[in-house]
Amino acid sequence: MPVTLEALAILVLFFIPGFVATQVYIRNDPTADASQPKYLLSVAVWAAIVHVLVFPATAGLLTERDSVLQHSDVFVRWFVLYLLVAPAVLGLVVGFLVRTRLVGSALRSIGMSIDDRMPTAWDYAFRPGRPGAYVRVYLKNRDVPLAGKLGKSSLAGVSPGSHDLFLEEAWELDEDGWFAQSAPATRGLWVAGDQIEFVEMFHGSDR
Repeated sequence: MPVTLEALAILVLFFIPGFVATQVYIRNDPTADASQPKYLLSVAVWAAIVHVLVFPATAGLLTERDSVLQHSDVFVRWFVLYLLVAPAVLGLVVGFLVRTRLVGSALRSIGMSIDDRMPTAWDYAFRPGRPGAYVRVYLKNRDVPLAGKLGKSSLAGVSPGSHDLFLEEAWELDEDGWFAQSAPATRGLWVAGDQIEFVEMFHGSDR
């Protein structure tokens, strides 16, 4: 194999487990864009951790390089088990632990919890597991806000995607601009992210 292709293959093999572990770890949580240095650094760190953990298996593979080239099934097993399955399990376990109350509190005390690493304030406000709220959504070039209920069936776009918003119920406002009642036969309310100026959130419909 030409030197340049071999170097490229080694580089790809190095980063693959990091990408797998990172994706499983963050799951559906907001994250930086894949092209940003912060995300690439995260992939590199995860890759280094995985390769350190599976080094005994990799070292054995390297010592039998000639036989491995003749028996591709050995390489395939190593690739699947140690570069795909192992990092996925590692990302899943670590992701579960940091989301527990005990570990989450410890990480929060040093500013390293998942919430502390949210890319934007929007992502924090609409993070998975967020408390429900009644919201007023102010749009660009519109004086009267839209109103609705943000609950379990609502959905907010998070980074790196568009920050659009789906509220499970549209609500009507009274003369004072407060929540009067849900709109008749409402099936929800969708708001385009690029039209939102700001959002107000309230604990309930009572003043």
